[in-house]
Amino acid sequence: MPTVTSDFERQWEMCPPASALVQRRLFSFDSYSAITYGPAAAQYELVQLLSEQPSDEWIVSALDAFVRGEFGSGDVDVPPYPGLPSLVTERADGDEHHRYLQACERALIYSSHLEALIEKGGQTAPERIHALIADRRLGNDANRKNVTVDAFSQLLTPLVEQHLRLRFVMPAFPFKDQNPFRTAALAYQPDLGDIALIIRLHCLALALWHVHSDGADWILLSDGVLYSSIFGVDADAAREYVNRLRAWRDELNMQRTVAIVDLADLVQRADIATDGSSQPITATRAHIRAALERAQQERIDPVLRNIAVLQRGMARNLNTRELLGTIPPDELWLITRGGSEELLSKGSISAYREVTERAHNAALDYASFNLAMRYHDVLNRYLPQTVRATIHAKEGQIAAPSLGRVFPWNGVPIERGGKFDDRSLSVSALHDLTAKHSTLVERRRGDDAPFYYTAWRS
Repeated sequence: MPTVTSDFERQWEMCPPASALVQRRLFSFDSYSAITYGPAAAQYELVQLLSEQPSDEWIVSALDAFVRGEFGSGDVDVPPYPGLPSLVTERADGDEHHRYLQACERALIYSSHLEALIEKGGQTAPERIHALIADRRLGNDANRKNVTVDAFSQLLTPLVEQHLRLRFVMPAFPFKDQNPFRTAALAYQPDLGDIALIIRLHCLALALWHVHSDGADWILLSDGVLYSSIFGVDADAAREYVNRLRAWRDELNMQRTVAIVDLADLVQRADIATDGSSQPITATRAHIRAALERAQQERIDPVLRNIAVLQRGMARNLNTRELLGTIPPDELWLITRGGSEELLSKGSISAYREVTERAHNAALDYASFNLAMRYHDVLNRYLPQTVRATIHAKEGQIAAPSLGRVFPWNGVPIERGGKFDDRSLSVSALHDLTAKHSTLVERRRGDDAPFYYTAWRS
């Protein structure tokens, strides 16, 4: 078990099964000092989940909303195989993550940029907080469209008035993607892109201190252990990935702003009925999967369409790295992008059918789990007084800062110019870099520092 260094992580370890973690202000008077103290403390309250199962109508509707929110309509056209840049390795300095942290804090927090945002942000704390989370550099400008100031104020006002810490809860950071066209790292190897996003979350939390003196936390729910079997990744590799993230977070002294806990642990605690009956989340997940399979057999159009979109998404996220050396790369590209079997050579047909079957099962597993979590409202019920954040910008949720077109675990970090600041470091899928860079330099210093990429210069 890793050493717990975050206040939230300590509180979470002490939380009993089937209980929510609630913030409370506990006031006491010190007669000797004649001072009233009001520290925020964690309290635990039992949660009773629903005993009845969702209807087929709810499942169909919820699936549609979930797929649109996470995957959109799903593109069908397969772009031509772009090839992959060749990689050469050079030694890194080893302190690049420290340089990035210092540069981001200097540019985004201890600067006129933050001062101007606060000055123009509005009169109330929620208005000013909204201005920070919607800033293109500090937060994500998608929040300007997806979260209105009025709705945000309605959500935050009770927390501000009770002088509670703002806690942004976000499922994220599973493991390094094992699609070989996106990354070159092993599943347990976070790189500078993963560390950079944690640094950006840390900076946003620091900025929020300037307008909400009770503080702010990011609570990251690592979903890698839960999803490892779905995507064909070893669960131990997912655990190691998270352990390394925590270690680098601790090295950078960001324990007071970023907590990292295992979503599987939350689900395990929630999957215990207070009356000792059957596991509610497990039962609902099985019920939903059976309903989706039945809807497919009955050819119910919305379900067929949405499972097809999910299946294409799952094919891109499956661990297919071991297939790269067994079939031509352009044909593996076609397989992972949901192309047609007719376009493949005979030697790739079995791989195509294997990946297709895995992607279909993954779609059903992924959907049934997420719909079960949504039906029981697990995050809101077990982590009340929190603000739901997301890596997929969508209406009603706070979008995390973006480092590029893909999430850090789905791509590689590339640094341009050597400044290591919020503008010079970005994240891209490996295949997206081929057009600009025929060769990339992978800069690493053993296993004791996050690696990153730069353009090759002959």
